[in-house]
Amino acid sequence: QWSTQWSTKASKTWKPRVPALTEDEERKARKMKKKLREIAALEDRLATGESLDVLQQKKVESKAEFEDCEIMRKLREGYRRCELPAKSLDVTK
Repeated sequence: QWSTQWSTKASKTWKPRVPALTEDEERKARKMKKKLREIAALEDRLATGESLDVLQQKKVESKAEFEDCEIMRKLREGYRRCELPAKSLDVTK
């Protein structure tokens, strides 16, 4: 997945080409980021002394699973995020 590219300059310097997420991976990455933001909000509530219900506690406990998934690993490795096409607002389809 990693490829190299030589510049056209006479110096022939090496420039690594940065891999990018696919559109499907980008969608998954956005979902994971959202879940991690929700977990962070729950952790903030815990830190202020609030109690969480059972489902919220399970979500906080699953934080490591979200952080360790393939998509998040790729982002930590420096994969470039991709732009997703805008959803059509045309209701006549």
